[in-house]
Amino acid sequence: TVTLSSNEPPPAMQMNSNKTIAVSGTGTTPQFRLSVDRLDLGTTTIGQAATASFAIINDGDGDLTVTGVSVQAGMNSGSFSVGQFPVTVRSQSRENVFVTCNPRVAGALTAKVTVTTNLMAMGTAEVTLTCTANGAITDISPKAVAFGAQKLNATGTKQITISNSGNQAVNVTSVTLSQMGSEFAITGPKPGDSIAAAGMQSYNVTFKAG
Repeated sequence: TVTLSSNEPPPAMQMNSNKTIAVSGTGTTPQFRLSVDRLDLGTTTIGQAATASFAIINDGDGDLTVTGVSVQAGMNSGSFSVGQFPVTVRSQSRENVFVTCNPRVAGALTAKVTVTTNLMAMGTAEVTLTCTANGAITDISPKAVAFGAQKLNATGTKQITISNSGNQAVNVTSVTLSQMGSEFAITGPKPGDSIAAAGMQSYNVTFKAG
């Protein structure tokens, strides 16, 4: 109620000449929820991205401010990414969040996305992400081979190992040994060789000082 007081003489039988105005209104309140609590991005191959989406929904009658959407730190978090935020979700509407799985490792991958809003109560929610990645991931050890001083016409031998930490076999298509002369040689791998998933294969590199 708004009351207006003045020096106006009061009407007969009244103590004052105050005027009152009734004031009313209804506050608007956003209502926040997510369309899912789990999101499966399906099966993809290492080197190829898979994308899926979920929605941030505002069922209320006030605007909702999404202050952040982020992938929680964890074992597989580096294989997932989300779009840029913040954003405002108008009343009775939704905003899609696109999630990408670009796998760095093979196997069943999981992570969580956290959505935060400007609501003091119930303003945060999570979505569990899953993705299955197939492919071969190779590594060579050591990265460099040094023979050091070698006697003339003597042959030195060093071993290198190729490992495959993926869940599919890797097939060797070509092997090239770059050198100025014929002092170096390698026993393999040869085109057509295969290294099984979670397997490894060792080869010899030789150096003969001529």
